[in-house]
Amino acid sequence: MLKEKSTKSQEKCDICFGFFDKKGLGRHRKACERRERDRKADEAFERELVERGLQAANAGPSSRPVDQPRSYNIERDHSWGSINDDIFDLEPDVPPLQPLPPQSPPHQRNPINRPYVKDDIKTEYHPRSGKAPSVQAFDKYERYNARKHVPTSSEPWLPFQTRGDFEISALALKAGLNKKQTDALLKLTHQFIRSE
Repeated sequence: MLKEKSTKSQEKCDICFGFFDKKGLGRHRKACERRERDRKADEAFERELVERGLQAANAGPSSRPVDQPRSYNIERDHSWGSINDDIFDLEPDVPPLQPLPPQSPPHQRNPINRPYVKDDIKTEYHPRSGKAPSVQAFDKYERYNARKHVPTSSEPWLPFQTRGDFEISALALKAGLNKKQTDALLKLTHQFIRSE
């Protein structure tokens, strides 16, 4: 943002005459020089275009560039009668357009051979995945679950030796104990078990 007044820690830019911090003045000057260079290049290009346009206008129709096709879509008005009809029969001196070679589309619009039906679901994948788009009828579309249903076990502590070990581990996990605190808890429980 251009600042009009300076403070003690600011310096003036030689190009845009704005005030900027001393630390960022070098970076600003580079950006300001680049903008000024771009602006001058744009102005030069614009002047060149204007000059070309003036030269083409002064040169007359005989030196018209070939890449600008002329169009003669003047409808004849028979009420003019006295005007020479040869004026309207001019053919443009532009070569006829050649048909373009057929190009393959970037991707198929309908990869399946049947026409789309209302409520069809089309799935398009990222181009790098290598998967072709697929279209499924709404009534046959299925949502795939990420996880398979795992039946609940009546003994969820089975990775542990006993249910007590499981409950102590669950308590340590819920309490957010670190390794040192968990070891201390295990020592206490082992002492209670031995004393009984």
